[in-house]
Amino acid sequence: MNTTHSTLLRLSPFGAAALVLVTSASLADPPPAAVLTVRVSQLRSNDGLVGCSLYSSPRGFPTDSSAALQRRWCAIKDKASTCAFDPVPAGSPATLDLRMGY
Repeated sequence: MNTTHSTLLRLSPFGAAALVLVTSASLADPPPAAVLTVRVSQLRSNDGLVGCSLYSSPRGFPTDSSAALQRRWCAIKDKASTCAFDPVPAGSPATLDLRMGY
């Protein structure tokens, strides 16, 4: 029997966004996971890219991006950008680092 669970991922102040994981699981299923999407808005211009790095521990945050669990460089359109990460296990600690690149 499957049960639906809703879990809120906690982010540091760097990733001020409310993100909800909705998954279904049973005892035989692997740990639930969901795609994590971060939208950044009210940027100053459409120039450059937004860099999003997702860390699963304090190691390397925020100075060593090679320690990030996942990294994305995302285009800016209409002064906003959206970074989508591959599925992240529910209940995993997450810290998000956002950067602008030109």
